[in-house]
Amino acid sequence: MKNFKLIILFIKNSLLIDLEYRVHFLVNFILSLFWIVFSILTLKLFFYHRNSIGGWNYYEAMLILGIFSFFSAFIEGVLEPNVSKLVEDIRFGNFDFVLLKPVNSQILGTLRSFSIKKFPSMLAGIGICVYALLRLHYMPSIGDFLLFLTFFMSASLILYGMWVTLITTAFWFVQIDSIMEFIFALFETGRFPITVYPLPLRIALTFIVPIAFITTFPSAAIIGKINGWYGIASIGIATLVFTISTKFWKYALTKYSSASS
Repeated sequence: MKNFKLIILFIKNSLLIDLEYRVHFLVNFILSLFWIVFSILTLKLFFYHRNSIGGWNYYEAMLILGIFSFFSAFIEGVLEPNVSKLVEDIRFGNFDFVLLKPVNSQILGTLRSFSIKKFPSMLAGIGICVYALLRLHYMPSIGDFLLFLTFFMSASLILYGMWVTLITTAFWFVQIDSIMEFIFALFETGRFPITVYPLPLRIALTFIVPIAFITTFPSAAIIGKINGWYGIASIGIATLVFTISTKFWKYALTKYSSASS
């Protein structure tokens, strides 16, 4: 509960900072909507001469795009803003002040800054999903919805754990920009159904780098296209990824030596 209240406080503080430049906030909001519309039009091109791709029709694939848009905004609005701050603090020795605070250093180091102007894109992603469901004329059952929530919560934890694991390398490397670019490029594969990729890549994106559990499987769950055992697997993978990221963070702290000392 203490950590939750702290995160809410960070969000409020970030909102106040973003609203200092309201025109900039509004422009970013408009640009975010533009890119989402552009993504929908791009998806339409893939279905221009065919009715389905990888066993998914246009509106089913739109579901995946909606969830992809949500988590893209989640990365840009929640995870990415903390990267530069963490790298800067480690480089100049300001991370000492993080360690001195009587709170969880991982929470303070990875969830203290938010780009609120990206949050509307998260809502837009949800809007795309709702629109796709309406066009599919499909009403999810309670079981579908609960399975979707399971995948959704697991996906959030998987994405956070993967991100923390990568940014923790900042304790050893001065610059991690190339690592961030790599994870962005990898995440882009989640824009389309996992079934469109060759089998070896499909296996890799499911069990090695679980992108499928972030976009494709939650979309399949809400329309009843996936077995519930995958939901259990998602919980296991999320727990594993989060545990690894936490242990890696703690290990990195033992290797940290202040630049100010």
